[in-house]
Amino acid sequence: MKYLGEQLATFNKQMEYAMANYQSHGKKIEQFKNIVISGLGGSGITGKIIKSYYLDKIDIPVETVSDYQLPKFVNADTLVILCSYSGNTEETLSAYHDAKAKGAYCLTVSVGGKMSDLAAADGLITYRAEGGYQPRVAFGYPVTYLFLIFAELLGQDIQSELKEVIEHVSNIEQFKSSSLAVRNFFKENIRNKYVIVSSPDMEAVAIRFAQQVQENAKLEAFVVVIPEANHNVIETYYEQWASNYIFLNSGANVRINYRFSFIKELLEKYKSPVFEMPMGNRSISHIIEMIFLLDWVSIQIADEISSVSNQIKNIIDLKEYLSSK
Repeated sequence: MKYLGEQLATFNKQMEYAMANYQSHGKKIEQFKNIVISGLGGSGITGKIIKSYYLDKIDIPVETVSDYQLPKFVNADTLVILCSYSGNTEETLSAYHDAKAKGAYCLTVSVGGKMSDLAAADGLITYRAEGGYQPRVAFGYPVTYLFLIFAELLGQDIQSELKEVIEHVSNIEQFKSSSLAVRNFFKENIRNKYVIVSSPDMEAVAIRFAQQVQENAKLEAFVVVIPEANHNVIETYYEQWASNYIFLNSGANVRINYRFSFIKELLEKYKSPVFEMPMGNRSISHIIEMIFLLDWVSIQIADEISSVSNQIKNIIDLKEYLSSK
């Protein structure tokens, strides 16, 4: 695989590193009234994954922020987790200062940078990643750290499940083969827009895939969520659009399953390509492995259309523009 494939293939090693270097934060869920996870892009998506997974497993609100400021409710009873692979993301640094000003307890995840320096000066924990990666292919670090952070908050032991994930994602050829099948399904229309149709509990996984298609393949990708999309987006389906549709449905809600069946029939009526990703239970292992598989799909698409997946000129240009202001 060109460009980013070699880095993505180290996903198991990233998880192993995070497990080996995890530090106990010594906090319990009862000490907080809410949790906020701050981050953007490849670093920030982890917060959305965690929020979705723990939605029905935790008794206090978990919110995610991809902005310069935190919600007004953040105070001394809030745990704020700040994720920035580089440690220099300006929005996340701003959120760090905001969290400290509001008296929140902070944990940080990064390779170093300004945020780690701030955390060290304030006597806070930084969960360290290894350097040399682009953030979107360094997902193994934050996702492992955040699951471990939450497991400790809840007094749970998830070591064996994470080790199972590591074993599964070590089989790189299997994931490459499965991702190739998805790419080949869309081969005739591979440059089309990608629309990921998701059930609510898979929205974060869908967003991650859309981001990977955008950044790696340089193609438009968007997420629509059922049932909400059945109250608006469905009214655009009266003809064939230049779009490829990927369904991510957990199958957990019978009524939502019916809605997916209706939408599939409607789209296929107009000869739109629809690929249904095979779904299992919503365990930690299934979620992480689905993300890993879809990461490979994005790279397969990028390679097929000769997109240079490791270059992000527009993002770099924007950062240089902002630094001059």
